[in-house]
Amino acid sequence: MTEGFDAADFGRQFQQFMRAMSRLAPAPPPGPLFDRLERHLGRSPLDMPVVTATFPPHEHANVAIALDALTSARSEPASLIGVRSPGREYAGLGDIVDGAARHQYGLGATALCRHAGRTRRTRHRERTRGESHRARLCRGRQRCHEVTPMSRQILIEIRRSPLLWCAPVLIALELLLVFGRPGEWTTVWSQASARAQWPVLIVGPAVAAVATWSGGRTRRDGMREQLSRAARPAWTVELVRFAVVVLLGLLVYAAAPLAVLAIAAADGAPGRPWPGYLLLGAGTLVTCAAIGHLAGTRFSSRAAPPLAAITTFTALSWLQDDPRFALSVLSGHPQVAFAPAALGVRLALAGAATVAAVAGAAVLGRRAMRSGIRFERRLLAGGGVAALALVAAMPLTGPLRVGRPAPARPVCAGQQPQVCVWPEEQRHLADAVHASRRLAAAAVSAVPLPATLHEEGLTGTGPQSGFWVGYWDRAMVTSMISMVLPARWTCPTMATDQRRAWAENSVMLRTWLAVRVTGDDTLLDRTPPRVRDTVREVLGQDPLQQASWARARYQVVGDKTCAQ
Repeated sequence: MTEGFDAADFGRQFQQFMRAMSRLAPAPPPGPLFDRLERHLGRSPLDMPVVTATFPPHEHANVAIALDALTSARSEPASLIGVRSPGREYAGLGDIVDGAARHQYGLGATALCRHAGRTRRTRHRERTRGESHRARLCRGRQRCHEVTPMSRQILIEIRRSPLLWCAPVLIALELLLVFGRPGEWTTVWSQASARAQWPVLIVGPAVAAVATWSGGRTRRDGMREQLSRAARPAWTVELVRFAVVVLLGLLVYAAAPLAVLAIAAADGAPGRPWPGYLLLGAGTLVTCAAIGHLAGTRFSSRAAPPLAAITTFTALSWLQDDPRFALSVLSGHPQVAFAPAALGVRLALAGAATVAAVAGAAVLGRRAMRSGIRFERRLLAGGGVAALALVAAMPLTGPLRVGRPAPARPVCAGQQPQVCVWPEEQRHLADAVHASRRLAAAAVSAVPLPATLHEEGLTGTGPQSGFWVGYWDRAMVTSMISMVLPARWTCPTMATDQRRAWAENSVMLRTWLAVRVTGDDTLLDRTPPRVRDTVREVLGQDPLQQASWARARYQVVGDKTCAQ
């Protein structure tokens, strides 16, 4: 049967048969995606030309905004449809139209919600470039709330911030700094408020380092060109980054102050917290963050964050010694209070530094553009000039803290001598009265005592204007001894021998009183050998001999007759 069979001729005839059958067979109905396009266009899309425009990734945000504006301007409602098929992201519109006619592409769910309203949607998680963020599909019974780009950027910045993982370490260091040094500061609100501000010495440099890292991330990742073409204003991008760093920094900083204030309230400290100390700490932290943010935009090296932390810590520590430029304090005595003008200048400096940092980072990040950053340039000029003017105004406003006026009725107790303290220090009045009684007993009528011993600031200022409370017992006793002994004096004709005799007798009398009041003879080891030997010998004598010796020393110290 195979003799005379021509396979080539059979193949040609079979091919002609299949072509004829294809022409005679009815055409399959188009898919739902093709039908949707045909109804929208009013004709078959197969014979229509396709115009394609390609946009780089950093322009996709602008394209989305343009499409939203175009669809919102139409009178007819616009709907978003999805295309379902493997590899659809690599196909153009012409390929999709041709494939839709052959059922290769169909309708599917949209990848992201493009509009809000009363549409029902469920949660969906999409991964983009290794980062997960929440989106919502248009299905289900849950109500969809729009996730704005600004809020999404804030969440991303929070997740990226190093303050999240270093917060436990910083909080532990804060608590160690605040509670590691003993003292009775919890019974005085001014002292507790000042101690609550201490953590800024740790958190401020840390926030400066994190702000430096955050500000330089765009430059390190090579994203400066993409951000320079973004639709959002330049200053809003930098403001979000800066605000996240400041917000997290304030939350970390607030841990120790809240603990301090809670303990002071539990101890029953009289009065109320002093908010000036907390405001000063918050303003200093914002200033550190502004310096770090601007430095990070300019210097993107990995060494920039630690250098920023070291620089700000050194500056804060060094400026504490100068009350005209101080940005933090170490004590909160009730006899001093913040000068309103000085504190206001420091808070205004934090605001001006914020404006200069945000605007400066925006200008440096988009300096390749010749237009579009005029507003940022004006902000930078205004913020920079204001910051420099405020720094120049700091010494003009005087010291950060000034003396408070003495209360009309201080809290007093005791007799011969009477002891008076500030109302905020009334918890220490009993200790002060006890110390004054010991001083009176040690003086044995050889050293006259005043009728009243006042706390520092109640009767004036100066090294011998009052005693100090709130510290250890020895410091309070030493300050009381300084009050009862004659002050150091000089005159133009004072001879060298007279000056030496005054100093030697004053040290002897002071040391003798301190040992008798405290009972601690180790104080003798801190004095010159001659003073140590003399005072030790006197302490071994009977009380009458000691009183006679002390009376002679007091006459020398109290004699203010200048040599001729």
